[in-house]
Amino acid sequence: MRRILAVAVTVALSLAFAAPAQALSSDGDDILSSTNSWRNSNGRSSLAELLDLNAVAQNWAEYLAKTRVLKHNPDVSSQIPSGWSKWGENVAYACGYSNPAAVIMNGWKNSPGHNANMLDSGFKQIGIGVATDSSGCTWAVQNFATYSSLSTGGTYSGSASLSGSLNVPASWGGSTVCVGAYPATTTDKAYLDPAGPQSYACGAPGSTFTIGGLAKGKSFHLRFIGRKATSSSDFSNGWPARWWGASENTPIAATITLPADNSSTTIFFFDDVSKSTSGFSSIVWMGDEGVSTGYSNGDYGPTDSVTRRQMAQFMYRLMDRPGFHAPSSSLFPDVKSGTSGYVDIQWMAVEGITTGYSDGLYRPDSRVTRKQMAQFLYRLAGSPGVNLPSKSPFPDVSPSESGYAAIVWMSQKGLAGGYEDGRYKPSYNVTRGHMALFMKRYNDAGLTG
Repeated sequence: MRRILAVAVTVALSLAFAAPAQALSSDGDDILSSTNSWRNSNGRSSLAELLDLNAVAQNWAEYLAKTRVLKHNPDVSSQIPSGWSKWGENVAYACGYSNPAAVIMNGWKNSPGHNANMLDSGFKQIGIGVATDSSGCTWAVQNFATYSSLSTGGTYSGSASLSGSLNVPASWGGSTVCVGAYPATTTDKAYLDPAGPQSYACGAPGSTFTIGGLAKGKSFHLRFIGRKATSSSDFSNGWPARWWGASENTPIAATITLPADNSSTTIFFFDDVSKSTSGFSSIVWMGDEGVSTGYSNGDYGPTDSVTRRQMAQFMYRLMDRPGFHAPSSSLFPDVKSGTSGYVDIQWMAVEGITTGYSDGLYRPDSRVTRKQMAQFLYRLAGSPGVNLPSKSPFPDVSPSESGYAAIVWMSQKGLAGGYEDGRYKPSYNVTRGHMALFMKRYNDAGLTG
């Protein structure tokens, strides 16, 4: 086994060293903080972390780790946000080092071309990407750029508060997680004030947090870091993996808009959901909108089947918890007053969204099939008229079977289509991940009224 370092700048350049192998660890925090420390010690100002640059750098680092070929991204200039006046890139990998970030940084410092990028006084922003390949080698990317039009533009102070859960990936480790709220005051939603958040809170992983002093009706970006912050400036040294609750394809912070008529807002993040999880954006939306609070252990359970109890809860919350007074005596003998989902299930029955089974039971713990899901959402929408084709759009759904109108309506509205083989698979159970997709599409279609 050897320890290897290889680096490349805009014009390909590589260095390599050999030594006994050691265990690996990597943290993009080190590269960002070391870069700015190096600049400061050489009389240069710190570079501001730009999340869109992070996304490009991270995607390229992951590509390098997958191909295990060190080369530059040929499309940097078109992939980073438009409006730049100059840009640069450093790439490198290291194998067999206990602190690969430090080794890579030293390699860049000792290479004239890489060092020139890091100390270029004309650069104003930076993005960092770090990935590990199947052999344990660490691949790193620095994207530098200059944007002159980015500014923070103030704060959004007020009397509102934001609460949520500090549910972050278990791989973060550590005993403390912090979350900061940055005012979304710029035209570039991915740019955050390098001085740090307006307000922040810390706690143990899985615990709840509350950030106060925020303005009603304003939007904030949220940033999570896996260490204790003692001041807002501690948030300045982060990297893409430290962003949680974002879009499916880019590591950008969650953006939360506080209600104009509410003094507090609660959001949820889930331990078992990452940006690579299928349906990530919809699952995060479920948490942000309060449609799902997840399980008590902090998980969402995207591959778990949806139960009829959960289906009732999702729909009741989707409709913004309508003012409903549940009867003291249950409409279903197997749903007891005071049990989880009782109000939601009674509301479903009163609204005609469910009639239960022929034996009078609701069966709250039974799994929801794709046909039943379509019927529930169709009735929730008021059972609107549907232009039913004489030939079914799905070979496994007969025009004569129950649920045909609901399934066709779901398809016509773009809420649920078939599988790659063209079938709808009405008897398949609905997963919680798929349910998030259906619920968000229902909401986005304007069907919640």
